[in-house]
Amino acid sequence: MSSSSSSSSHYVDAVPNCDCIPQLPVKERVSWKPYNPGRRFLNCLLSLISDDHREFFDWIDPPLTEHYRRTMNHLRAMANGQPVRMQRRLTRAE
Repeated sequence: MSSSSSSSSHYVDAVPNCDCIPQLPVKERVSWKPYNPGRRFLNCLLSLISDDHREFFDWIDPPLTEHYRRTMNHLRAMANGQPVRMQRRLTRAE
């Protein structure tokens, strides 16, 4: 397991330690950014409170399909009471 950026295509099979000194276990988190809603990732425990260490980041889940991304964003918006514009599918008759 190596340090990587958010564009990593590596998916985690086991929970590693970060590259900080002393080495700390990484924490599983969930992204709620519009492009990766509900997608799980691992990063260093210190990443939210300190910028003076090597940041560890790896995705647990594979990339999301467009359908899943759109559905998760709509569900999240509805749960937050935001208006959601649903797209209507065209049938062959239309």
